[in-house]
Amino acid sequence: MVKEFAKSITLRKTKTDKKDAKLIARKLMSDDHSERFNADKDIIDLKFMTRNRNRLGQYQSESKIQYVRLIDLMFPELSIYATSVHHKYVYALLKRYPSAKRICNAHLTALTSTLSTASKGKIGKKEAEEIRQLAKDSIGQVSKVLELEMTQTIETIEFYIGKIKKVNRQIDELMKSISSPITSIPGISTV
Repeated sequence: MVKEFAKSITLRKTKTDKKDAKLIARKLMSDDHSERFNADKDIIDLKFMTRNRNRLGQYQSESKIQYVRLIDLMFPELSIYATSVHHKYVYALLKRYPSAKRICNAHLTALTSTLSTASKGKIGKKEAEEIRQLAKDSIGQVSKVLELEMTQTIETIEFYIGKIKKVNRQIDELMKSISSPITSIPGISTV
């Protein structure tokens, strides 16, 4: 059907994916029975939500790359000490004390409290002392501009984390409403 339509509108025999896609779209637009091509509203919403989720993930990833760059500039020793610089306690630490200099000047009680609260009690005084000692011996740069960038970058990452969670909940709801069997395949989730 599409082949005959192609013959009727052009004499050229060039064939590329891009031209084929345009040709199929033109065929669908010219079809008198276009109602059979309407997709379910939930499926269309799901498509938009998953694309939005993908974009948010890309923005978050870009922010995380900037964050790691800042750690490498300002407190490179931290990435060796922490198992991951993306733990909540590291975000909390660097939001409150965005440079090695600020960490080594921090009161031990306040530093311990920040780490303990963000890690739900897993990180305590011993680790706070170790991090503070690392900060004293750090070769990282000291810059108020970089400190501002660090706090803003962490806030941006946390912003995207919140947005992604919200979109994931919406995707879960849409997947439940269409009750697709695709999630029964091992390794495939709603996202």
